[in-house]
Amino acid sequence: MQIDTTSLEYQRYHTELPDGGPFYTETDLTRELIIEPWNAVSSLLFLIPAFYWIWKIRKQRKQYRVLLWACIFLVIGGLGSTLFHGLRISPYLLLMDWVPMQILMLIILFLCWTKVMPKAWQGVVIVLGSFVGQGLLFYLGTGIAEHTRINIGYGITGLLLFIPLIYILVKSRWVRGRDLLWGGVLLAAALFFREVDARENFIPLPMGTHFLWHVSSAIAAHFIANYLYWLIPVDFRNR
Repeated sequence: MQIDTTSLEYQRYHTELPDGGPFYTETDLTRELIIEPWNAVSSLLFLIPAFYWIWKIRKQRKQYRVLLWACIFLVIGGLGSTLFHGLRISPYLLLMDWVPMQILMLIILFLCWTKVMPKAWQGVVIVLGSFVGQGLLFYLGTGIAEHTRINIGYGITGLLLFIPLIYILVKSRWVRGRDLLWGGVLLAAALFFREVDARENFIPLPMGTHFLWHVSSAIAAHFIANYLYWLIPVDFRNR
């Protein structure tokens, strides 16, 4: 089957704009003020759970410093995403969009894996090894559209997060399982919305569905933070 390289769907999967970021359904470089208004404004939703949890643990900062740092990077990532989607002028704004979120995920992954492995360094090796593998997939898997490679990477990260959490759920007899269930469902929905944004007319919204990736992820962040609030003081390695 011949591929129409002029179609919008092909461009969204394969085009990289001058700022290094992808071409979203909402992207309109002719706009003078905000290039992607829905994507930019929805990114601010990440600030809501971040500031809520920073306030909630304000008197327990030492005990919950991992959660505090995760919230700080969530704030930076939310602001970076807002500037990136709103302006689309600089690769540095693209870095502000995704690098803080990757650091946030590293923090959470280190926490979860070191909770379940006999030695903390074993959890560190698993997490770092996975991120190296994702990097190789992204840079060497050139036969896969960049848009999809990014989503595969996010999917692997989500799987890497939920493997130790499922173990912890079983060991704890499903304490706070509802938080993880909602977090998992919302993250899966977020990944779905991010992927189908590139598909022409899959969901007929004029602004696309990338903003729903932000909305679902921001809500999921609250449920996961609520679970981590319970998890952080608990030691599962000796159970």
